[in-house]
This record gives sequence, structure tokens and C-alpha cells, in this order.
Amino acid sequence: MMYDLHNPLERARFERRAAKLARGGGIVELVEKTGRSRSQNAWLHLTIGYFAAEFGLEREYVKEMYYKRAANAELYLREREDALCGWVEYTRSSAELTKEEMSLSLERWKEWCARVAEFPLPEPEEGEFLDWVEVEISRNGEFV
Repeated sequence: MMYDLHNPLERARFERRAAKLARGGGIVELVEKTGRSRSQNAWLHLTIGYFAAEFGLEREYVKEMYYKRAANAELYLREREDALCGWVEYTRSSAELTKEEMSLSLERWKEWCARVAEFPLPEPEEGEFLDWVEVEISRNGEFV
């Protein structure tokens, strides 16, 4: 359940729910949502699907190789030490990004698509075109 704690009504509902869970004595998880916005996430996944459909690739491949590695390596690529393999490279989740980092990553993705792939992405404000993209992706979903 999500609550907007800026809203006094929502804050009161949250406090009642938290108190009830605390009295129950179970195991709970409390997570603060500070990362990407829903609209940022929706535009990202729509454009990844659009790119994948246009180039005949799988969405996950486009997301990993082009969006994260090619366009946004500085934001996504990390290294950690593995007990068996030594130092390994991994990509972090977009859910870990702040809104500012997400905005930067989307701008870089848009620029990379236009410059490298010669495939300009629709702007987030192009609602009608984005609706068409969504329909085309759903139509070709088995191939993407």
C-alpha cells in the first residue's frame, strides 16, 4: 500500500495502518518511494518496447545493452566483489535511481537513439503517437 505523507488524510491512514501492523507483531517492510516517477517509468518502457519492435529485438536485450550499457553506462554499470569470481560487473536497477538521475538517463537514452541508432524517440507529450506505439507493441508483443 502506498501513502502520500504530504497529505494529512493519507498520513493519518498510514499511521493507523502502521499502528495496526505494529500491534500484530508480524514481519513488515517499509519502503520510501523516492525514485523515478510513474510517468518516467511508463515512457521508458514504452520507448524500449518501441525500439525493440522497430529493430526486431527483445525488450530485455534493448533495456540492458542499449539503454543501460550504451546510453547510460555511468549511471548503471557497477562492480562488486564476488566470493567465487572476484570482481564482477553488474547493472543496477532503474528503481534505484533518483528522479534526477532518471531524468538524466531518459535524456541520454533519447539522444543516443537519435544519434547512434538514427531512431528519434517520441516526446513524452506526444500522447496520440505514444498511444499508437502502445497498440503496435501489444500487437507485436510475441515478437518483442
